[in-house]
Amino acid sequence: MILKYGLEYVILVGGAVGVIAALARYMYKLFKTWFRFIDDWYGTDEFPGIKHRLDFIESELRPNHGSSIKDQINRLEERQKDIYQRLSDQG
Repeated sequence: MILKYGLEYVILVGGAVGVIAALARYMYKLFKTWFRFIDDWYGTDEFPGIKHRLDFIESELRPNHGSSIKDQINRLEERQKDIYQRLSDQG
C-alpha cells in the first residue's frame, strides 16, 4: 500500500515539475524578447539606443552647411540646374 501511494506522488510531482518547467520556458522566452527590446530602446555600450539613432537620422535631414545628406542633395540639385541651363543656352 505504501508503494502504491508513493508511486502516485512521484507521478504527481513529476507532472507538476513538467508543468512548471514548461511555464518557466514560456516566461523565459517572453521576457527574453522584452529584455532585448529594452536593450534596443535604451542602447548598450556597443550599440546606441533608438533615440540616439533617430536623432542621427534627423540631423542628416537638416542642412548643416556641408556634411548632411540634405546639403549634398541641394548641391546636386544646383549642379543639375546649372547643367540644364548650359544645355538650354547651347541649343
